[in-house]
Amino acid sequence: MRVSYLTLSMCLVFFLGCELTKEKSEKKEGEGTPVAVEEEIQGTSLDEIESLLEGKAAKEPEISEEELALVIDKVKWPFAVNKPIPEFALLDVRGKVVNIRKLAGKPVLIEYVSFESKASQSLAGSKRYGGFYNPNDGLGGAASFRTYFGRYTGGLSLKHPSFFYLQIVLAGEGKKPPKISEMRAWAKHFEYTSFRNMFILQGTETLLETIGTAVVPGFQLLDAEQKLLGGWFPGDNANDLYTALVPAVAELVKSTN
Repeated sequence: MRVSYLTLSMCLVFFLGCELTKEKSEKKEGEGTPVAVEEEIQGTSLDEIESLLEGKAAKEPEISEEELALVIDKVKWPFAVNKPIPEFALLDVRGKVVNIRKLAGKPVLIEYVSFESKASQSLAGSKRYGGFYNPNDGLGGAASFRTYFGRYTGGLSLKHPSFFYLQIVLAGEGKKPPKISEMRAWAKHFEYTSFRNMFILQGTETLLETIGTAVVPGFQLLDAEQKLLGGWFPGDNANDLYTALVPAVAELVKSTN
């Protein structure tokens, strides 16, 4: 079959046009050039996490004594406002230690979570994804935190790499410290695996005994030097979360960059 030169040229132009359109679309969706993140402090979007979520590593991770020695859970919680937070480390969904000091240099938004809390599930997106334990729970409820976050920051995405987003899970099923497998299921259910700036961290028994779940749902905001600027907890004015704390994240991102 003969193909004319004109036909080939038109195909080439069409292909290049599609690629340019795809590139522009990807840049817009990613909201700018992603900030490079070192491998040891990347969040839940790593390929190995997808493997874990697919059941290729179903067992709870085995942690060495050296790594366990880094898991600091006897610091004073919650932290003092306008002071640098103490060093602490917790395990993430990969079963790897994440030390808060590794995150210095960017603002950090901390959320305290309990898997059985309807409020935590609502903030995570149960209106869209359904309840964590019961898919029928939460449907038709309030919009997710990621939705309101974008609305009250002028369009900044909750998954933007200019800051870190930590969920510290104080309790899992039965109001006991969460298992790594539960955390992986939570990440998958609410589609947190696409968040390259996020860590879902495992609360410990000591941490649960120290602060309990009364702080759920709660938030705290650290600046790039890890000084606690403020927070929002149950009992605070509901509007303050979205009119004060969330907009402060956007202001920190602007001042840091």
